[in-house]
Amino acid sequence: MKAAILTIGDEILYGQTIDTNSAFLAQQLIEMGHDPSYRETVGDEIEIVEESIVKLTRNYQLVISTGGLGPTHDDVTKKAICRAFKRNLVLFDDVLKFIEERYKSRNRDMPAAVQSQALLPQGSRALKNQWGTAPGIMIEQKGNIFVAFPGVPYEMKNLFIHELKPLLPPSEDDSVITFKRLRTSGIVESVMYEKLKELLASNETVKLAFLPGYMGVDLRLTVKEKPRSEALELIADFEEKLREKIGKYIYAEEETSISEVIADMLKERKQILSVAESCTGGLLAGMLTDIPGSSEYFERGVVSYSNQAKTDLLGVPQTLIEKHGAVSSEVAVAMAQGVLNSAKTDYALSITGIAGPTGGTNEKPVGTTWIGLASKDGAVTKEFHFATDREINRQRAATAALNMLRLHLLGELKI
Repeated sequence: MKAAILTIGDEILYGQTIDTNSAFLAQQLIEMGHDPSYRETVGDEIEIVEESIVKLTRNYQLVISTGGLGPTHDDVTKKAICRAFKRNLVLFDDVLKFIEERYKSRNRDMPAAVQSQALLPQGSRALKNQWGTAPGIMIEQKGNIFVAFPGVPYEMKNLFIHELKPLLPPSEDDSVITFKRLRTSGIVESVMYEKLKELLASNETVKLAFLPGYMGVDLRLTVKEKPRSEALELIADFEEKLREKIGKYIYAEEETSISEVIADMLKERKQILSVAESCTGGLLAGMLTDIPGSSEYFERGVVSYSNQAKTDLLGVPQTLIEKHGAVSSEVAVAMAQGVLNSAKTDYALSITGIAGPTGGTNEKPVGTTWIGLASKDGAVTKEFHFATDREINRQRAATAALNMLRLHLLGELKI
């Protein structure tokens, strides 16, 4: 089915809340073989919501809206639905009983305003919400399907998976949209394109999209209007050719993070990592310890923000800092070796840089960063020049440090 997604809410329209619901719905529909062809966001005005519902249900076989189904006065979705489909609100006794029992099971009194949740458009189907109070609403008319969900992501996701998904008809044929996502680090989009342009020129079946971000460039491989099994074979064949050209830059597939990749590589080798950070202020250690079971591969992180801390905690000679500056290859090496020796780990990473937005000089502008990698065999450093945004620089530096270790573990970077 051709599908449209309608997001309702001033908070979405004004950018105060990030719309994650649309992304989830689009991904789910694609997996089912349906085509999310259009997406729209409107504010909390009855007339505008009504207009959108009428327009979308006229042009699309499936319309899913999220937002505006709460018990408060500013939740307008149900009123707009009634106007769009020319129906009245009626009391659904089974929905009211369901909500009452949920409050009773929690030993809580049901607020009077919540009773309005049982008022639904006449002739609609209630999708019972076991994760909140507002039920979903499903209306079938003239072969088309309209569905309204509450905007709370947790409720919406569960309502879709457990209530709506079993009711949606399967795709009419085998032809679906098939994606695969590859994640890269250490290469910019323009350089990657130069390496791939001949392959792209000869390719007609797999569409390749470059999705650049601050942490790296993701690649989306897409095949449309093919049976899933055939599409996967086409993608696999194209990916093999792609990896021949840029394989060392690809660190993961789909949603896997680079820190998860490092975790798996270290655990597989039964090796331990420690880190010493200056400008990233513990961000690198945080990325590593965000993963459950990180004690298997991570021993410690030292935040040596000041020059004195570098000397006191890592043994970096004060004379070295005075001669070369805190942001230098020499200090990055000393930091990495200092934490390696104290933690007695297999590897150590260090980061020292000028995160910004101030502190730069002509010789070392904001964004200048040195990253060190040390082991018992020695140490290697690499200089990076990021931009002027402080938070982005910190994130890019931490990612670059992990990528250096990844390349070393793959044999692509020697110490």
